[in-house]
Amino acid sequence: MSNRLKDWLLCKEYSLDEVTKLLIGCDPYESLFDPLLDVEDYNYLEAKMALYERLILEEAEAGRLGKKVLSKEHPDEGCFSFGQEEIIEWATNSGLEFPYGFSHEPTQKSKTNSPLDELLDPNNPYLSDKLRVIIDVWLELVEKGTQGQTPKQAAERIIKDKYPATTDVKELVKVINWYPQGRKDFPPLKEYKK
Repeated sequence: MSNRLKDWLLCKEYSLDEVTKLLIGCDPYESLFDPLLDVEDYNYLEAKMALYERLILEEAEAGRLGKKVLSKEHPDEGCFSFGQEEIIEWATNSGLEFPYGFSHEPTQKSKTNSPLDELLDPNNPYLSDKLRVIIDVWLELVEKGTQGQTPKQAAERIIKDKYPATTDVKELVKVINWYPQGRKDFPPLKEYKK
């Protein structure tokens, strides 16, 4: 890997364009077009970059990667910013190098299953479907926060989105709701503890 790409590891935040160019081995400050590059290679790089962009945007829009920030060019739309550690973890777990040509140690999460992963295994005979839903929804709320809703509202939304066949939503939400007084907007636990 060229030192120019390795220097990008000094950054702590990246734009979507920077991430996708670094994933294909292109310096974000340079044009993707190179007169020495043959048309097929150029089209291949462009297609690969578009694919990475689509994959990353899907993760970002689902709230699993990056954070939404205001855009100077398009203040009404906003855009995403990605932290170095999270993009390296995402790339490594996806079998990619970030930046291209620079491999990282696999994350602990991808090396072995945690005890929680083993507990939530669908084949675990000691875990009922209801308990699996409760734990999964609660973990998502702890990780992502309630996003402007009460814990009850956020839990209902997640259950309806992820487990639409669930019939006893109210019963499950009673167990998940840690703040029945109705306070809104609990941030992710990491931010709450700061």
